[in-house]
Amino acid sequence: MFCINLYEKIAFAANVCLLILIMARLLDLWPVALALLLLLIIILLHKINFEEKIEKIEKKQQEKNQNVDTALKRIDEMAESLIEMKVEGSREIMAYEQRIDIHQKEFDQKLEDGFDMLAKKILQLENRLNQAKRTLAAYICYLEQKMEAGE
Repeated sequence: MFCINLYEKIAFAANVCLLILIMARLLDLWPVALALLLLLIIILLHKINFEEKIEKIEKKQQEKNQNVDTALKRIDEMAESLIEMKVEGSREIMAYEQRIDIHQKEFDQKLEDGFDMLAKKILQLENRLNQAKRTLAAYICYLEQKMEAGE
């Protein structure tokens, strides 16, 4: 930036010197001197206008850069938020899976206990049936012996 200001100062000084030289040389030709003076003033005005346009463009570019930076920050924040949501979701899924595993184990244990109880009851019923068969067989034998003895 310092070099540009220095360059502008040198250019301004050169223009002033040029104007003085033109005025000194063309003192008797006022219309030509005036035309050259107006030409230099027009050139300086165009230069100033271009510099202002360049500054406006630079400001717009800076604003666009700031807007892009803001958008990038928002995108980064959204990405971080999504990552946090993913992590939290994973934690919740793991917690649910643990609860399901606990309930599955409890269900499996109750089912196994129920099968064990059912097997015991079937064995008890089978034992009673066997006992009833033996009792019935013994009674039939007793009745046969009584019938044979009574004949």
